[in-house]
Amino acid sequence: HEGRAGELVSLLTSDTAQIHTMLVGGVFELVTAVVLTVGACTLMIVISPLLFAVTVAAIVGSAAIVGLASGPVRTLSRRSQDETAAMGSELASSLRALRTIRTAGATDPYVERLIEPAARARDAAIALGTRVAVVSPVGQMATQCAFLGVLAVGAIQVGRGEIAFADLLTFLMYVVLVLSPVEGAFRAIPVLQRARASWDRISAAMEVPVEKPQQSRHPSAAVARRDSALPLRLEGVSFQHGEGTGGVTDASLTVRAGSVCALVGPSGSGKSTILDLVSRLYEPDRGRILLGEADLGTIDREELSSRLAYMEQSASLVDGSLAENLRLAAPDADDAQLREALDAVGLGYLVDEDPRGIYYPLGESGRTLSGGEAQRVALARTVLSPAPIVLIDEPTSRLDPESEARVTSVIDGLAGRRTVLVVTHRLRAVVTADQVFYLRRDGTITSGTHAQLVRTSRSYSRLARLSLVG
Repeated sequence: HEGRAGELVSLLTSDTAQIHTMLVGGVFELVTAVVLTVGACTLMIVISPLLFAVTVAAIVGSAAIVGLASGPVRTLSRRSQDETAAMGSELASSLRALRTIRTAGATDPYVERLIEPAARARDAAIALGTRVAVVSPVGQMATQCAFLGVLAVGAIQVGRGEIAFADLLTFLMYVVLVLSPVEGAFRAIPVLQRARASWDRISAAMEVPVEKPQQSRHPSAAVARRDSALPLRLEGVSFQHGEGTGGVTDASLTVRAGSVCALVGPSGSGKSTILDLVSRLYEPDRGRILLGEADLGTIDREELSSRLAYMEQSASLVDGSLAENLRLAAPDADDAQLREALDAVGLGYLVDEDPRGIYYPLGESGRTLSGGEAQRVALARTVLSPAPIVLIDEPTSRLDPESEARVTSVIDGLAGRRTVLVVTHRLRAVVTADQVFYLRRDGTITSGTHAQLVRTSRSYSRLARLSLVG
């Protein structure tokens, strides 16, 4: 979805609440109004068809007035919900970066930045509230005028002897009975209009194309067993994130089964994009990606997810315990396996220092951990996965030299059992790689071992020297 996360949250909370209010309140009032009106109208016709016609005309006129008064409610409600969602997105973005904002002394500019969407949301809410506040008294006045009109015509009929006074009183009682639910229906109109605006927003989100399961056109043998290392091949793959922004161009490379290969190059050369393409977070504009002998685009997404383990650059963690985060990749792993994975990346002390062990909560987005600890938890989670293809993006960017050496050893230990593709700027982590793919911003890719590239590629050699790798 093109909207920001805060706007999607608004759809799931504010907009669904509007529809809920309509269903439990507005619809009930409308149904009640219809039932009572039909019964009362039947008796009113029997007493005086003329007065009934006057009553219908008065109610129709009242409905037209209320309709005109409530007409803009849907548009105003849509605007109010859009502005509230935009404000929520801006606020959520600021809260996520709160530490950075405070330490940078940028609190005042960001407060000013929030004032504008907050003011728009306030103005939209005031406009909506003002219009809704007008509808109710307009409806009441319209129904009272309708009653007075019926009373006046009835009095004339009584004076002419066309209807008995007792019948007029009975008729007026039915008029009151009819006008009461009619007022309820008038009150429900703004609720329905606001619900329609919410449904418009939800429908727009639901119209966004979703990923549909597809049947793999390859037999399972084409991508081998789930516990077997697989070769990975890119053939002329091109992809652009947007018009003239980032991506890869005509990328071709082969990762041998069971090898540890590294993607190295300057920022913006497309290293992380290649991992996103292999994991099918994006689809290539041209070319194809082969997993084993199968075209990646023909493999069912659920099956593909069982073949891939992906550690993202952000090292994302969910709000839950340490164990819950680790079991995202290995739901059947027991506590001993979790502890073993933590020990491998040097995080055993997290379990030892807390009486809850692996079940202690990490907090929202793992806020109880340092950046390096969060990165290693994400790596431990990836290592626990039984997937034969392992994609790792910047596993050592937040680590000290000792932790970096330990993590590099863990990655090297995956060789043979898994096919590993690592993106890194820290060339210490690629010295032992079976193969290094050096990407340039112009799209060219040079491959070889670290030692070979140091000898044959001047730009790679310079990068190696800057990274203090001999």
